[in-house]
Amino acid sequence: MRTYLPTIRTVALCGLAVAMAGCRGSSSSYPFDRDTVWRVAVGEAIVWRPNLIDSNKYFIESVKTNLTGTEQRYRLEVVRNPNLFARRPSTTIYVRMEQTQPRRVRFNDLEKEFLMRIRARLQEAVPQRPG
Repeated sequence: MRTYLPTIRTVALCGLAVAMAGCRGSSSSYPFDRDTVWRVAVGEAIVWRPNLIDSNKYFIESVKTNLTGTEQRYRLEVVRNPNLFARRPSTTIYVRMEQTQPRRVRFNDLEKEFLMRIRARLQEAVPQRPG
């Protein structure tokens, strides 16, 4: 029995890791601090008419259902990259746009376009230093 418990625990943790790996959607890293990236992300995501904007956890969610029963879900999460020794701060945005009802469809192209718009806004907002 003692050998089965660690094996079961390991299999369960691996299964959880695999399940969680695909939940975040598309991502992109930016060489800016989290607060700067958060402000730009909120500005871009406001068109979703979010149901939840959690500025403490840096999380935005919007769930919309139309009259035909089609449900669309938009999620955005802003995470500080944990490298303490990096010269500049780095932040990652995870975004997931999908239709959940009547069948599941993920909008990969829209996710990438959204991340490119955020990159463009950040480059406009923060002046580049001559290199």
